[in-house]
Amino acid sequence: MPLMAQNVQVVDTAVVLKKLLPDTIAVVEVEKPSRWEINQNVTLVTSPDIDRLVNMYMDSAIESKTVQGYVIQIFYGRLQVAREMKDAFLKLYPDEIVEIEYDTPDYKVFVGQYMDMNTARAALTALKSRSADYSGAFIRPKDIKIYDQK
Repeated sequence: MPLMAQNVQVVDTAVVLKKLLPDTIAVVEVEKPSRWEINQNVTLVTSPDIDRLVNMYMDSAIESKTVQGYVIQIFYGRLQVAREMKDAFLKLYPDEIVEIEYDTPDYKVFVGQYMDMNTARAALTALKSRSADYSGAFIRPKDIKIYDQK
């Protein structure tokens, strides 16, 4: 079972964009859910410049197959122990992405791939609450791979 965020704080993107780019936002409609609903619908109407910049970023990300994101580092040390940590983690969370990366002179084990810090924080909190083995885990920025959806 993948790590799922619980009690995630929703940031009003429209308010942030309005502060950063006051002349670009035309209309913002937010449909607030009742306390029992899970889904939330947001309609954001922006200027063509914003759409063009987002499309340029997405095109660039697709070409490079990576985007700037976040991972959780759960280990730094010898290769044999890194492999053991990876295997142990995958037994608990078989659907999670786990990578071992060489960083002279040792190896790092990264889990998950998150596009924003809030999602990464929620996953880290969930991970630490489920097992004391990951009490030293922390979030770090990292280029994350974009996988083709087939």
